Amino acid sequence: MQYLIDSHTFLWFGTDDILLPDRVRDIISDPGNDIRISIASFWEIGIKYSLGKLPLKANVLGLEQQARDLDITIVPITVSSIHQMTLLPLHHRDPFDRIIIATALTGGETLLSVDSLFDAYGVTRVWV
Repeated sequence: MQYLIDSHTFLWFGTDDILLPDRVRDIISDPGNDIRISIASFWEIGIKYSLGKLPLKANVLGLEQQARDLDITIVPITVSSIHQMTLLPLHHRDPFDRIIIATALTGGETLLSVDSLFDAYGVTRVWV
């Protein structure tokens, strides 16, 4: 099955954070699942890191390597996803979350995210 992980999900998985539910950890760890992350997540993480709002042990290049080591596919932002984003109602105004939602909708992926606002868009989301 294909899953798209949200930025915080990736960070929490990589740091073995207790905020990440066991169910989500098991999904990401299952080699039978196709785990993906949007390049928008790296953009979001990079901005927050550069503003001092997100302390990290590794910079975005290190996080990219971590994704590759974990066999997580980095998904580009496509024109189709941008088009899908323009059609979304404004339940959520965060541009990074909106492109992640649109990417999941376009790719038919299940989102792994704590953000319950994503549910308003009809995307399939797993958390607990």
